[in-house]
Amino acid sequence: MSLSGPLSSPLFFMAGLALGLVFNAATFSASVWVVQASLEEGVRSAWRVVLGISLAQAFWALLANFPLPGLYQLGDRLDWPLRAVAAGAFLQLAFGAVRSPALARLRLAPEEIPAAGWFAHAFQRALGMPLRLPGYLSLFLLAGLHRSAPGLPGMLLLAVGVGTGAAAWFAHLAFLAVAFGGKVPDGMTLNSLNKLRRLAVIIFLCLALISGGLALEKWGTG
Repeated sequence: MSLSGPLSSPLFFMAGLALGLVFNAATFSASVWVVQASLEEGVRSAWRVVLGISLAQAFWALLANFPLPGLYQLGDRLDWPLRAVAAGAFLQLAFGAVRSPALARLRLAPEEIPAAGWFAHAFQRALGMPLRLPGYLSLFLLAGLHRSAPGLPGMLLLAVGVGTGAAAWFAHLAFLAVAFGGKVPDGMTLNSLNKLRRLAVIIFLCLALISGGLALEKWGTG
């Protein structure tokens, strides 16, 4: 996936939607926590958790947007080095996913948080994940968004798209937890959740390979 030249605002939203969905499908710890919180607190809090964590993803994506106009001014001079840096970042994220411990306990420790407080709690928790910033920037570089011309409307719509993609991923996890959590044995749920760790490794490795391949292609033709 590579986008170049000025894009219309709706395309920025669609790009953000796709990238937000892919990236958050690879966030093992956040996905697990959404499922655990939804199991413990039920539907009254689950939607607040999804909204809070997704809004934080839009915030990180918006911050990752700000270098894009400056990179666009540089033209093609730094295209392959930027994609190579993105490949390295994805490899680091894949290594982190490999090293992350398998989930051993399904249930969260009791937290004295009222239902209305789960939105703020999820938002603050997601803001404490600073690797989201280089992660989203690397994703934008992979997609070639540094070769587009995002004005402020495009930057905002890209961030909104990322938040929407994140919400789609986390909402489907919360729905499954609320709908089937009491009907499926904890051991089976644990096994399914631990498969998300492997999914994260696969996604980040694929992103690294694609980004590295594009960097080599641009280097070879440069």
